[in-house]
Amino acid sequence: MVNPIVFAQDAYGELRKVAWIPRRQMMASTFVVIILVAIVSLYISLIDFLVAQFFGIIIRI
Repeated sequence: MVNPIVFAQDAYGELRKVAWIPRRQMMASTFVVIILVAIVSLYISLIDFLVAQFFGIIIRI
């Protein structure tokens, strides 16, 4: 078993080695992800609607 204090010290040491991206780049990346999620959601919603309409017509025949 690893001592929790030693583990926390090691984890903190590893986090100090991480190359963090600048805040501006993080905000831009987040914005791009939100826009892409919205576009993909709209696309899937449209496909779902069209398939539901298609099968509705098929069932009524």
